[in-house]
Amino acid sequence: MRQRAAWPASQAGAAPRTPTWRPKQGNAGHAEIVNRLCGPAFDRAFAGMMVDEHRRIIRAYEDAARSAPHESLRAIARHGLPVLRGHLATAQALLGSKGNARP
Repeated sequence: MRQRAAWPASQAGAAPRTPTWRPKQGNAGHAEIVNRLCGPAFDRAFAGMMVDEHRRIIRAYEDAARSAPHESLRAIARHGLPVLRGHLATAQALLGSKGNARP
């Protein structure tokens, strides 16, 4: 998707950039918590974080698919949604297999 996004960004007058993952503000402490866990507690915490983050990212992609300023950007968002939803389903299945309780 990175290559797919480079052309529309340059057409829109924006320099393409390499995305870096950062936890949303308020979740910065998740890494510290997860680093202190092990075994099933780690599995539950990590899967829960992935579910939360994928839900957040999917909302952003849905917004972009509806209202990005250029059709090419809306198309990239529409193209990425099925992939992200698949990742969310995997994380939810993992969370379900580890129990729904989070530490």
